[in-house]
Amino acid sequence: MIEVLTDLGDAAFLLPGSVGLFAFLFWRGGACVALAWVMALVVCLMLTFVTKLAFMSLHACGATGLALNVVSPSGHTSLSLAFWGCLALVAGRGRGAAIRYMMYTAAGALVLAIGVTRVLRHDHSVAEVVGGILIGGASILVFASRQKKTRQITLVWQPLVVFAICLGAVAWLLSGQHVTAEESIREMAQKFASSAIICESNKLSDEVATRRRGASQVQGARARGDSAAPLAVNARRILTKNQPLYPDASAR
Repeated sequence: MIEVLTDLGDAAFLLPGSVGLFAFLFWRGGACVALAWVMALVVCLMLTFVTKLAFMSLHACGATGLALNVVSPSGHTSLSLAFWGCLALVAGRGRGAAIRYMMYTAAGALVLAIGVTRVLRHDHSVAEVVGGILIGGASILVFASRQKKTRQITLVWQPLVVFAICLGAVAWLLSGQHVTAEESIREMAQKFASSAIICESNKLSDEVATRRRGASQVQGARARGDSAAPLAVNARRILTKNQPLYPDASAR
């Protein structure tokens, strides 16, 4: 069951599904709604890529404790929320409040279940799944804002049912298939981190923290008197261990 659910958030299924959703919206909803979906999808993919690259680069620089130890925001969660959330918005448009909220709840429950499977499989942390939800939520906002500017079209049930059946068939055919750019992004992050100034900034921050700790120990030793002299010596060693932050007076 876990594998089935996590496959519903895999790019191997959702990317073909996204193409099908574009064709379906273009056929039944018009070009404007279809283009709104393209914009939302592009925002989702770009944000997912940028955040993965950024956090992996920081991790490669040694910033392991940053932002709840987020290394790679969940792409399964972001893409699945964008896809199923936008589909729920389209299917519920023009219908009664009860039906709309039922569709939204079903889409949200499915995405939440996909996120839980990512944690249970130890593919992502809870914080990384939350990051994916934020990215997917931003994509839905883009779609919703563009959809409001189009003429309201209520899709009849028959095409929606046919589309759902087609999605089910694609999910069955692609079951167990996986498409991921994780390793490619990680390699890019390693190369970026090796030449980026952000790693130097992180080292500088570590030096500043070390010097401050040493200064605090020196001051504490002086306040306590001669009995703390060994501590003061150790603190001075910490202070003199690293190179000066400003090697030349003009840099101050």
